[in-house]
Amino acid sequence: MYSRRRLLSAIGTGVYVSLAGCRTEDPSRTAGTADRTPRTRASTAGPASTESARDLTTGSETDTPETDTETETPEPTVGWSEKQRLPADQSAAGGGVLDGQLYYFGGFRSGPGLDATDRAFVYDPAAGSEGKWESIADMPAELWGPCGVATEDRVFSFGGAPPDGPYNGDNPTDAITVYEPGVGWRDLTSETGVRCPYRSWAMSGVYDPASELIYCIGGGTNVTDRESATDHGTDSDSLGRYDESRIWTFDPTTEAVTDPDFARLPEAKRWATVGFIESDGDRYLHAICGGSGVVGPTDSNYRLDLEAGSVT
Repeated sequence: MYSRRRLLSAIGTGVYVSLAGCRTEDPSRTAGTADRTPRTRASTAGPASTESARDLTTGSETDTPETDTETETPEPTVGWSEKQRLPADQSAAGGGVLDGQLYYFGGFRSGPGLDATDRAFVYDPAAGSEGKWESIADMPAELWGPCGVATEDRVFSFGGAPPDGPYNGDNPTDAITVYEPGVGWRDLTSETGVRCPYRSWAMSGVYDPASELIYCIGGGTNVTDRESATDHGTDSDSLGRYDESRIWTFDPTTEAVTDPDFARLPEAKRWATVGFIESDGDRYLHAICGGSGVVGPTDSNYRLDLEAGSVT
């Protein structure tokens, strides 16, 4: 026969867990003749411990008084802090990190309209407690929404829109420029004729050290009759309503476009946040959220399988 007992264990303060257990008894005994003399064990804790052991043996439950313990929430060890401000009000710029320094270029000045600028800056986080911004050579053209991508030794700029463009001014550009510390800016389009596969602004880009290629994704475009572009079904006649769905690649070593139509996004969009991740030994490119023309933001998150060249 088996007899069941409950053993109460206190975990923390005032929290209990009930455990069911069983003990094997001599099968020759019957319920009426079973020896029910409580077993005792030596204790060095004095009478209180003996009483506790007797209660557990007889199966009686003893209450452990609850105590209120206040636990202070520790102060966070990491967080945001303000560093030296940019020397000028500027937004919708391109940028990248090179040799531990942050480059910031183009964009538009604050205020009404889209007053694009060619100003460029570099931030050194090691220069004092707040870091330090310094002006560098201006870009070859005034552009807002350029796609900035840093490689191992240079920072590239793809596309961008001129002042008041593309809504009230000129079309976006397909120019490619590059900045190299100690050298300055070079206009690759003027030098060699290399161009983005389409005119665009608010395009996203990221460098892949494994393949040594730059991946450029989507972006707004002025072309309205291309199969890879869409206005998302809007009735608007805005000049900035179209987005591209193409993902294309650029080789920074040869300074050439390697594949003008590597893959397509299921949903054309601009301003996507992009980055590489690894999962189960495979590498993927993610294009997260962004904007759908003049319709508004999107919550889409697409993954590009670099080996298969397919997007899910």
